[in-house]
Amino acid sequence: MFSFAETMADPRTWLLLFGALCVAPLSAQQLKGHIGERTEFGKKLVLLQTRGSGEVPIDSVLIARDGNFQFKIPFKTLGFYQLVLNDTDHVDLILNPREPLVDLGFDSIPLEQHVHVRTSDENKRLSEYKFVSKKTQAIQAAVFQKKQQLQPADTAQLAALDSVGLRAGKMKANYLAQLTERAPGSYFTKVIQ
Repeated sequence: MFSFAETMADPRTWLLLFGALCVAPLSAQQLKGHIGERTEFGKKLVLLQTRGSGEVPIDSVLIARDGNFQFKIPFKTLGFYQLVLNDTDHVDLILNPREPLVDLGFDSIPLEQHVHVRTSDENKRLSEYKFVSKKTQAIQAAVFQKKQQLQPADTAQLAALDSVGLRAGKMKANYLAQLTERAPGSYFTKVIQ
């Protein structure tokens, strides 16, 4: 006759249970965070899933009076998403069910400029890449603007500015290569390459 107590006392049972828990992929992901801007407390935060060239609303949650938010339903679909506040403030995210939690902090608004990824390697990579991309774009825009002020005869200055623009582009490419080399199996790497 089958005895639950005897089965659980057998070390092989515990090894099987432990092994199953260790190798089973996580099947869902929680999304939570904190917004420090008091004027946003009580407002709706909407989660959109990127599908093709558009976004589809998936869920929404009200920001609590202490600034915390947590979506109640775990997410199971791998992909790009956006958190949206007030229809105009967007933050790009990657939800990957293999990561059990995405925990974000926002010191202020606009959210995109104040995001701190507390938990989620996928979103840390995405945030780092976006930061480097913005800095590179700012350098390249400044180079372009400065070149517009010069005369065609200012060849030495034009060449120096071209060099600065190229170095900024190479810096971005090198940083992206480092991000993808650190996590070759990540969704971020898969999409970028």
